[in-house]
Amino acid sequence: MEENKNENMWRRVSEAVYSKTPAKVLEKLADDKDWEVRKAVAGNSNAPPEVLEELAKDENNNVRYAVARNTKTSAKVLEGLAGDKIDSVREAVAENSNTSEKVLEKLAEDKVWRVRKAVAENSKTPPKVLEKLAENGDYGIIYAVAKNPSASEEILKKLAEYKENWTIRKAVVENPRATEDIEIIKKLANDKEVVVRRTVAENSKTPEKVLEELADDKEGFVRAGVAGNPSVSEEVLEKLAEDKDWNVSEAAKRNLERRKIQNMAEASNSNTSKERLEKLAKDKNVGVREAVAGNRNTPAEVLEELAGDEAVYVRIAVVGNPNTSEKVLEKLAKDDALEVRRAVAEILNTPKEEIFEALAKDKEWAVKVEVAENPNTPEKVLEELAKDVSSYIKGVVARNPNTSVKVLEELKEDEDWAVRSAAIQSLALRKFHKYQDVEK
Repeated sequence: MEENKNENMWRRVSEAVYSKTPAKVLEKLADDKDWEVRKAVAGNSNAPPEVLEELAKDENNNVRYAVARNTKTSAKVLEGLAGDKIDSVREAVAENSNTSEKVLEKLAEDKVWRVRKAVAENSKTPPKVLEKLAENGDYGIIYAVAKNPSASEEILKKLAEYKENWTIRKAVVENPRATEDIEIIKKLANDKEVVVRRTVAENSKTPEKVLEELADDKEGFVRAGVAGNPSVSEEVLEKLAEDKDWNVSEAAKRNLERRKIQNMAEASNSNTSKERLEKLAKDKNVGVREAVAGNRNTPAEVLEELAGDEAVYVRIAVVGNPNTSEKVLEKLAKDDALEVRRAVAEILNTPKEEIFEALAKDKEWAVKVEVAENPNTPEKVLEELAKDVSSYIKGVVARNPNTSVKVLEELKEDEDWAVRSAAIQSLALRKFHKYQDVEK
């Protein structure tokens, strides 16, 4: 019988905990005779405000504790619970983000240490209250204030000079507000305690200039922190990759490799912002610059810069980008590298006839072949290529769908049988397609 009773109670607890339980059901369960069920309702974020208000008066302290912890409990209800006789309830009020500044100020003077510490940890606690707690509190409370993102720069400056315990100074470094004041970070970057300097070295918000100084720290432990920092410059990383301390050099090498992978992913992503692509276009890694050159989101002005890149494959990628201007393509059509000129010759959307004409006169045979094959090559250019000394090029011209009938008729009489054969086949194919069009 007792077993069935417990089973029924736990079933009701499960229902009271479930986030999708209807409000009316929760109202009913809030009057349950078992405190475990009422506590479950009190902790449910979907419990109606009036239900939480009633449960805040519950005789069982576990139920009141659950109300005090609930992030949906109103400031008014929390104010009432701030005077609760049970320490853990007041501590939960001090932790709740809905608790008013007035109540937090009151709880900052609570006789119980845990309650005051909870106030020191609450990000909603006003700076003036945190300052008071830091002045009158013990180590645990001062540490909580040092970590609190609401602590003012004035408080953090004072705590950065806390001599009794270096962990307080370390906590200041970890506070996001600390990096807003360069003087605090500079001071802690020169701290006598190596762990504090290491924490500054690891912080992704530490200014670049400070990281450069820490890269020369006498302790390898600190330099390794700089080497693993996601915000440190590549120049510093390359220097640290040569560090005599293995832990430092390996951390720097891993960071450089990680950067390379991340930059490659960004440079290839069509959703990467134009501003970011502009920055990546100056990356030291050729693969990253090549990916930027091929990205359809890369602006024309960035592509123009990359057209002058020392790496051939970067310039080839510029050729294939639809955002590349006619002016840049014209320049690349005269590139020193055969591969680049060949890339210009083979793209299907070369807009200017002058580019084709220039490439058709290229000294390299392979470039002229690409021009002869391109279905967008103008008739006039194909007519010139049909007079080339190379039978292979003439044969390619004969197979080009844009070659005029007049030129094909001429090539049909060429002395090379392969050229004649290609011209005859193309003429026959043209007649066949013309016949089909008439039939339709």
